[in-house]
Amino acid sequence: MQLFRSHVALMIAALSLFASSFALLAPPPETGLQGQSFIYISYGVPGAPVAPPSVQLPVATSFTVYSAHSGRGVAHVVTDAGGNYSLLLPPGSYILAPDALTYNFCGSLTIAPFEVTVHPKEFSIANMFYFHEGPCRIAGTNP
Repeated sequence: MQLFRSHVALMIAALSLFASSFALLAPPPETGLQGQSFIYISYGVPGAPVAPPSVQLPVATSFTVYSAHSGRGVAHVVTDAGGNYSLLLPPGSYILAPDALTYNFCGSLTIAPFEVTVHPKEFSIANMFYFHEGPCRIAGTNP
């Protein structure tokens, strides 16, 4: 019986040692940025709730990521058709500089560069909103 207890204790110690060494060899958790870009057409004020006749739609766009510390370009990102993106980045502070968005019916829309922080062991959210105040012209209509 004493020998059985010794073997069980030895097996438990071996399993816990194996599990802890496996955890040390596991890849680090992914960190970075993810989000979506939108065009927001409104008669109201940016940040106000979307209400008729306001419209908020996902929009494909692109942007450049710069290190906030050095100012060096880190990546150029192109969103998918729904405006979604995901980017692996180490923890730190970054500046996102969205490219101008040009639509025939709304003209050229821009967003000022803004700073984001990527935290360890998580994806930080950074959504982008291109704001247009007032109606957009549709080709073939009276101004």
